[in-house]
Amino acid sequence: MFPTNSELLEKSKKTLSKRIVLKILLAVVVIQISQILISTILSTISDGSFFLNVLTIVITSHVQASFAIGLISFYMSIARGNDVKIDLIFSYFNSIKPLLASLLYVIMFLVGFVFFIIPGILIALTFFPVFYMIADDKQIDFFEAFNKSYKLMFGRKGQLFFLQLRAFLFVLLAFIPCFLAFIIGINSYTEEGVFPFFDFPDVIMYSIAITITLISVVWITILYSLAYANFYDALIKKP
Repeated sequence: MFPTNSELLEKSKKTLSKRIVLKILLAVVVIQISQILISTILSTISDGSFFLNVLTIVITSHVQASFAIGLISFYMSIARGNDVKIDLIFSYFNSIKPLLASLLYVIMFLVGFVFFIIPGILIALTFFPVFYMIADDKQIDFFEAFNKSYKLMFGRKGQLFFLQLRAFLFVLLAFIPCFLAFIIGINSYTEEGVFPFFDFPDVIMYSIAITITLISVVWITILYSLAYANFYDALIKKP
């Protein structure tokens, strides 16, 4: 029987530990630093010519797509209880598939989105597993991944939609502390005539609110990324 969203999230929670969370955060930090370094290097060698500008865009897109697939593979390994190493996030740079899959996915989504939004959402849901398939099997054919994804998501698009909607709503809730701090700060400004961002008590309040929001968003992102990996595993195991 296919697991419910609550069961997927519960399984993801059980997977998480302090060590796992630190590994995920380290992987994300390494990815961000690597992307900044690569972007800096590319910007220094670019002379403003059309060819180099296009080449820079292609290389940057390839790096981002490869890291995205690498991070998905990282989450999948954690969800499956495997011992993961940071170098896993670099293991897809020798393949053009991440870039091609991302490009086709974005084009299909944008075309669908232009036609009354809903087709775009359906396309995004239908081909959601493509990136997990590429991360799971480096030998899989590019078009085969899209074909399998289409078949696997039959009857499961609604469940995935509500899982993603749930994540989105929790992220919105995570910003409530910042919203309340902003409202309180504006009120203090109107009542006391002191600009709220430079008043010491308000600075403390904003710092606390931002910290709470940041920790909440990071936790939600990690938890639901694992839930998506568990969703994919459930898909490939279903009859």
